[in-house]
Amino acid sequence: MASTVSSAGKEMPSINATGATQADFERHASRIREDIEKLAGSVATAGSALSADVRANAGAKANELREASESTLRELRAQFHDVEKQLRTKVREKPVAALGVAVGIGFLIALIARR
Repeated sequence: MASTVSSAGKEMPSINATGATQADFERHASRIREDIEKLAGSVATAGSALSADVRANAGAKANELREASESTLRELRAQFHDVEKQLRTKVREKPVAALGVAVGIGFLIALIARR
């Protein structure tokens, strides 16, 4: 701590232009440090709470997406089953035409595979 010696030989605290002593500055600095530590704690607590909210929301969204994809998959399976039934019916009604279509598709695949 800076001090000055008076004419009587006593040590007196140094005073700056505003009249504050170094001890005053140290007290203010200490209060500022405490306030910063409290603020850091508050920010950390708020960050933890926000992080927990984000995790909960992400989990909920993941569940929604999973349920939606399972629903879509069920619908696609049902549609595939319907198409399969229609195809079987058509093949039973017109077996010669179905055989001709199958041969034609096989021929096209063979041509494409050669290239």
